[in-house]
Amino acid sequence: MLFGASTDTQDRIGRILKRAPYQHITRQLVEKALGQFRGKFMQLPPLYSALKMNGKPLYEYAREGKEIPREIEKRAVEVTELELLEWMEGGTHSHKWPTEEADKAEKDVAEKVWQQEKEADASTVDSAESNLAARKRKLEENQEELVSERPASKRKTSTIQEEATMSGGLQPPDMGKSPEEINQEPGDAGPPAARIRMTVTSGFYVRSLCHDLGKAVGSQAMMAELIRTRQGQFELGKNVLEYSDLKKGEVIWGKKIEMMLDAWQAGETLESIPNFETGAVMKDEKPEAEEVKLKAETKEAEERGDKKILA
Repeated sequence: MLFGASTDTQDRIGRILKRAPYQHITRQLVEKALGQFRGKFMQLPPLYSALKMNGKPLYEYAREGKEIPREIEKRAVEVTELELLEWMEGGTHSHKWPTEEADKAEKDVAEKVWQQEKEADASTVDSAESNLAARKRKLEENQEELVSERPASKRKTSTIQEEATMSGGLQPPDMGKSPEEINQEPGDAGPPAARIRMTVTSGFYVRSLCHDLGKAVGSQAMMAELIRTRQGQFELGKNVLEYSDLKKGEVIWGKKIEMMLDAWQAGETLESIPNFETGAVMKDEKPEAEEVKLKAETKEAEERGDKKILA
């Protein structure tokens, strides 16, 4: 993830919605903020997602700059593992913000979504306070002891940092600085970046985590890269097809798919497939022999007049 700016797609291929200070962000601050994203919590999906509202994908509303018909609902997600693998100070990495700015209509849509999220979080807090007040009143009746709430005027108000920890909430202001001033301070080497690794449940949006983590440290952030290393029982480097397999031809990828189907029909796990990583031909056969055999079959078919296409 790359800090200091947010985009409409919440990744580096989108258009910039907002910039924020990043000079205060440290590895320690990020590691501390990661704590609130472990375990179970409610996550707000990004505007640019395949989720539909009234039969229309959210990204279409975003692209057209149209208001969504109703609030986007949060989804229950869980993060079972989350760790910071690498911290990169500004100037030590090649990640950059996109250069294109979102237009005003799109910024307005995003701002309204964040405002709805902020109001929803505030409503949840108010509801919790109301329940607490009711319990206190009940104690008054039972214990003949005056237990009163603090006047509203004396209640603690949220700070900018506290507001920034709310997933999907409005961002803190740019502290009175323009984007140019933020990025042209003396000695500024550019925004920092961080590489994290996580294990999450289905339906989790990594882009949203990057976006929300940026707010949690009082700034903005976007996803710069993403590598999905495992999905269910499929794992990179073990039991999945690589693009390089396709380039090698059907002699290689055909055998792998055949083994996958055999394992699936037998109710076995893909991890049990022997020699999958090497491409796996039969014990007494070689890729060259398979290729010769395939050409011979094709030639015989052509001689019989069969219409076949050899890819």
